[in-house]
Amino acid sequence: MKLLKMRKYVHKIDWSNNLPKSQKFQSYKSVFTYLPIYSEVYSKTNEDTKSLTATVSIHNMNLFDSLYIMKANYFNSYGILVREYIKDPIFLRPMETTDIVIYEMDVTGGPGANFNRMEKDRFLI
Repeated sequence: MKLLKMRKYVHKIDWSNNLPKSQKFQSYKSVFTYLPIYSEVYSKTNEDTKSLTATVSIHNMNLFDSLYIMKANYFNSYGILVREYIKDPIFLRPMETTDIVIYEMDVTGGPGANFNRMEKDRFLI
């Protein structure tokens, strides 16, 4: 996939404390999640838009087990990959949340921007 050139207004995330120590999660079932992102909205007409700061919150709702996030990709209105926020697996502890912030000045996504993420969980059916 072609990656759009990154801009200087990119939220830097340190997931070094969330890197898995083993690969046991690789055998877990996977699920893909689609999430629309409203970082740019129409105002008055379809020719007038306003930029917004958008937050993607990824929650582990499990009280007892970790959730493994394999990737989180940001696509623009045309389906072109803008940015890979999670390239290597990370985990979220029980009830932990992590956020990805799309800054207001980052207009690479457009009004139809979206996230696609893949996660693995031992308890997926």
